[in-house]
Amino acid sequence: MKSKKNVAVLLTVLVVACFVFHPAHAATEGITYSTVKSADVYANVNSGGLLSVSISYSGYNGITTGASITSYVQKQVLGLFWIKVDNGQPNNQWTDNVSGSSYFGSHTLLLSSSGTYRITAQFTMYATTGNESITRQSTIVY
Repeated sequence: MKSKKNVAVLLTVLVVACFVFHPAHAATEGITYSTVKSADVYANVNSGGLLSVSISYSGYNGITTGASITSYVQKQVLGLFWIKVDNGQPNNQWTDNVSGSSYFGSHTLLLSSSGTYRITAQFTMYATTGNESITRQSTIVY
């Protein structure tokens, strides 16, 4: 009986630690960037499991020169862990290298099972004033 209680306490501590130290809880509201007005990732999934990922940024004319955007999909496992989903690309991630002060692009992926999915887009923004790194995430349930 005592070992069951210890296991329950240990699992509770692990779950709380995952939520406390999870990077998705980092505050990004109110942060301003010198290279871009906005950078976003959105996700939508239809009833057949087709995931659509939209990635965009809006920069400053004459300042923002382009971006390298790496994005990937992860599935939540056991309510604790995130594992990358196979999207058929190297390292299971999409890479968009674009030029210009604004961009909109999309990727699709057929999900093999229901669950909670997280889409991460890592933007490396290029500008005449220097480079900046921005990470955006979107979570969706299928």
